[in-house]
Amino acid sequence: MSHLEREALIESRIEALDLAPQLLITPGGLYASAVQDGLTLYLSGQVPRVGDSVPYVGRVGDEVSLEEGTKAARLCVSRLLGAIKESLGSYARVRRLCKMTVFAQAASPSALSAVAEAASTALEEVFSPSGSHARTTIGVALLPRNAPVEIELIVAVEPGGTN
Repeated sequence: MSHLEREALIESRIEALDLAPQLLITPGGLYASAVQDGLTLYLSGQVPRVGDSVPYVGRVGDEVSLEEGTKAARLCVSRLLGAIKESLGSYARVRRLCKMTVFAQAASPSALSAVAEAASTALEEVFSPSGSHARTTIGVALLPRNAPVEIELIVAVEPGGTN
């Protein structure tokens, strides 16, 4: 499959899954949304922000329903997709997803797992067959802006582009 065909396939999957990449705003501190070192792209943790607001706040299973928690995880994925496109210029440069780390405020282990699985499923469906990844899920007491979830990602990239 050519680079252009792969790009078109990934973009059609993103559209079909309603995961429109979120444009990133300038980070709120002295860090970058993504840093590429050689053929590895490290993506900073993304909370489920839309513009400057976080539509879901609190713990999944308490203030945030399980359904809202999985929607929040998908918003994090949308923001990660935006960072990938912004950094690489093309989704086709993603060779494979390596490692995803999910930080979640959750009232139970099952809520924690469900939130992480929603993100894994979305990424697998977008980048299949190279979307399978290692994953660590960590329950936390609090996240920035009281978000229920934050997700970071490490991606192996194809050579090329300007980065």
